[in-house]
Amino acid sequence: MRTRARAAAAIFAVIALLSTPSLAGASAWPQDGYDGGHSSFNRGEDSLTPVAVDELQLAWRRTIAPASPIVAGAVAWDPEWEVTVGRSADAVATDVSGNVYVTGTVRSADGSWRAMVIAKYAADAQELWRRTWPAHAKGFPYSMGRGVAVSFDGDTVFVVGAELNDSTEHARAKIWAYTSDGDLRWHRAVWGSHSLVAEGVGTGPFGPVVGGAAWSEYPLLGDGRVAAFADDGTKLWTAPFEVPQVRRQTNDAVLDVDVDRRGTVYAAGVVERRPITANDWWEGVWSDADPAIQRFDADGRLLWSKLFADPGVKDRESAFGIDVAGRSVTVAGLRDGSRESRGRAWLARMSPGGRVLWSKAAGARPSVAYDVVVTPWGDVQLVGGIGVGSRLFVRAYAPDGELLSRRHLKGAVASGVAASDEPALYVVGGRRLWRLLAG
Repeated sequence: MRTRARAAAAIFAVIALLSTPSLAGASAWPQDGYDGGHSSFNRGEDSLTPVAVDELQLAWRRTIAPASPIVAGAVAWDPEWEVTVGRSADAVATDVSGNVYVTGTVRSADGSWRAMVIAKYAADAQELWRRTWPAHAKGFPYSMGRGVAVSFDGDTVFVVGAELNDSTEHARAKIWAYTSDGDLRWHRAVWGSHSLVAEGVGTGPFGPVVGGAAWSEYPLLGDGRVAAFADDGTKLWTAPFEVPQVRRQTNDAVLDVDVDRRGTVYAAGVVERRPITANDWWEGVWSDADPAIQRFDADGRLLWSKLFADPGVKDRESAFGIDVAGRSVTVAGLRDGSRESRGRAWLARMSPGGRVLWSKAAGARPSVAYDVVVTPWGDVQLVGGIGVGSRLFVRAYAPDGELLSRRHLKGAVASGVAASDEPALYVVGGRRLWRLLAG
């Protein structure tokens, strides 16, 4: 049983897989402070002592075994990690103490029930706690987790995803706030109840920022959106994901968000230029979809838009992950995708002003990069995804784009990556969580 969000996202991943979470900072925060998201640390122009990433060594791997049973109303069921289009654990984030948070979706064996799950692990792989959300709202009995981020002080964990109705053809974007001990602080619908899914979350000086999309005619994308919340759950603003360079923008989605220390918001996603119907898609009629990045100020005003497009070329491309650190913005996704030739994993680095510093392929064809993290140890960029032979990969790049090392892991897809200052890298995908050490 596929959700509309997953089906729509598969359109933009030529090999049919998808995206995830984010990070942040603040103008009043110390330059050498924890930011709670993808890169885990936002140190301005500073960083820890650079680490030579000649290889990524496996420290441990654990299978994520869901708690049992889950009770929803009068029904109790034994959960298992949901693997839809090769995914289950969707996102990972670390806190200032080196703990790891993983979110995703669990379901019953027969597929009739599913629920968002958030779990906390210590650096030694010990599970500290786990929470699920078998949604109780009328008309939305199921839920799923898509993104996770940690507040600057490490006291609050934000999870985003959606609540779903019985047929999974309608969704309501959702954000949950938990304490670091696993107590629910608050939960909110992000944009109402009109077929919406929240895909990524980051933390800013004011609170969490959420990115997602309204899903239109199945299985196509609708209106991409960004929303900011205060720490107490009060909505501050919401903004559309509309790229001025595209005159006939029809479908779009925000698939990841990030925030810098000043509260400036960066959104990454995809813009589709030509409308197609569901029948067109299944019959192989291709439209033109391109990666897009937008920057908003702390009040939600659009500052600039950047479209990665090849003039006159009709292809299927997308930005799936974004991470902001110091004076650079790093984006990961898919480029060079078409019907005849499947795409390649892609990585690009930009200035805060939107200038592209470099852009390059991050894998052989076919491959997709689903997440990226800029580490606190030497500004190394780590990208995760799936490549040739359906092998999960992690690659490390220097600030100038030079490939430092690569590692293949046995799993479905690297749907999320996060770093700590040990130096360690955490990767989630399928039913597994990996811890890698740089050296």
